[in-house]
Amino acid sequence: MKRTSAILALAGAALLLASPVLSLLTGARVMPSYLADWLFWSSLPLGALPVVMLLDLAGPGPGFGLEPALRRQLLLMPGAALLLIPILVRPGVLFGWAMGHGFTTPFGHAWMNHGAFIVRSVVYFALWIILALIFRKPPAPGAVARRQGIAAIGLFAYALTATLAAVDWAMTVEPNWSSPEFGMLLISTEAAIAVSAALLLAGTASRQAAREEAAAFLLAAAAVWVFLQFIQYLVIWSADKPSDIAWYLHRAGSGSEVVVWFGFIGGFIIPFFTLLSPRLRRHPVTLPANAILMLCVQALGTLWLITPSLRQRFMISAMDVLELAGLGGVMLGACLWPMPVAKAARHG
Repeated sequence: MKRTSAILALAGAALLLASPVLSLLTGARVMPSYLADWLFWSSLPLGALPVVMLLDLAGPGPGFGLEPALRRQLLLMPGAALLLIPILVRPGVLFGWAMGHGFTTPFGHAWMNHGAFIVRSVVYFALWIILALIFRKPPAPGAVARRQGIAAIGLFAYALTATLAAVDWAMTVEPNWSSPEFGMLLISTEAAIAVSAALLLAGTASRQAAREEAAAFLLAAAAVWVFLQFIQYLVIWSADKPSDIAWYLHRAGSGSEVVVWFGFIGGFIIPFFTLLSPRLRRHPVTLPANAILMLCVQALGTLWLITPSLRQRFMISAMDVLELAGLGGVMLGACLWPMPVAKAARHG
């Protein structure tokens, strides 16, 4: 396992180092791809954190087979923070505020500038790393009540900072655009990615032992994600503001429509019918197949969420694939590195 994880990490790092060279040779832009793919892979720890805090807030129970895999993903939080550095260094090629768009008020200028952007990002990850260290292991039997209190405070702090981070790292790629649902949409996306990854990392025995709970988690994540996508679309088109509608106009075209329909069918319709059926749910292939499908949907979804604002249309480039593979190699290599993993120890 050490050899596999080391190969993955080294191969991923090599791809990431090669991408600027290829960019110089071909003229392709690296940063739109890097931002979208970083948002996808950083969801492993970022999406696992609220799920684990919800589990600890629920208190003692029979246990959850995916819990060790979710807690393992929390250990990737420092890595996600380090991989954010290129985005912090070069915001000028990504975000509308760095190009002089929007935020014309004194508060806007004070809030959306390079220095403040770096400080906020550091604060976000500092808080999340602290929470990840706290929740990386299940609570001891005598500390359940204390952990529940920390989980309640942690969920509030996470919801606030993750919403602000969604604005900083994703929403402001589109100049003069805003959506009140965007923060929750990104959080639901991260949770869907984290739960799907945990399903695959948990192994067959744990996956089958947690079949009912895992199916419910994945179905809930898919339903919330689709609902928030629809609400955002409905609110923006109902308001009929040109600056807001431009976000969707950049995502028009046949390629974008294919991604939208693939997301709806693969990210909701197929999980809905397969995971609600007791017979299909019991089949050993159903859960991992839905998890893989959900990861594919969300990988395309993060590209759809970010890159059209920077390219004026949706397309999948070779750089998108390269950065997805590079970041994935580094994150999966770190995640698979052998280490003691605390087992879920919940007592009734």
